[in-house]
Amino acid sequence: MERPHRWRNRRAPRRSPLGDGRARRGRARLEGGERSQSGERDAAKDHQASQAVRRRTAALALVLAAAFLAAACAELQLRLPADELQFELAGRIAVRYGDEASSGNIAWRHGRSDDEVLITNPLGQGVARIVRAGGGVALTTPDGREHRAPDAEALTERVLGFRLPLEGLADWVRARPGPGPHEAQRDAGGRIAELRQSGWKIEYLEWDTDGARPSRLKLSYPGIELRLAIAEWK
Repeated sequence: MERPHRWRNRRAPRRSPLGDGRARRGRARLEGGERSQSGERDAAKDHQASQAVRRRTAALALVLAAAFLAAACAELQLRLPADELQFELAGRIAVRYGDEASSGNIAWRHGRSDDEVLITNPLGQGVARIVRAGGGVALTTPDGREHRAPDAEALTERVLGFRLPLEGLADWVRARPGPGPHEAQRDAGGRIAELRQSGWKIEYLEWDTDGARPSRLKLSYPGIELRLAIAEWK
């Protein structure tokens, strides 16, 4: 007996009225990922651009600060008569105070009643310019500010964080005590090896080739240590 023929359902699988929902969802996720990656790239570019602007701004600030200090140096330069100028020196200075330490260069012109000191960092950029004249002291920083005080020690401690004994140092760098009480120890050749005055201890570590002037000094004060290496005398 012949069996009735059965029709097979050959219709394609039913689709959503809006098309293949699964594929559409996949495309949506892909497009969303592309938009997310594009947004991340844009954010990264914005961050890099912002950093570049900051670097250019910082570099410009350094240039302007250096230019200002150079101009300030020219304006504040003392023109001492030859009979007023007692010495000029140039060298390096290293400072330790508290947990801080720094080093740089120093140039100093000393007259009978006036002083001019320029302190720069190891790259030669200005840190401070100190001028003593007319019974007071002025300190100019690279940002253009001028600070004043009756004496250099109080002024440098307030602005720079450490004391620079400018008045006493004018005698100490020439291996002699300043006015007032002091204690001195001398070496076998009669030169001062150690000096104590005004709360400072000054040690003479090296002398120039003819032994007439010190070339390396160490100055100590409670919480402060200064080292001075003199490379040139005039």
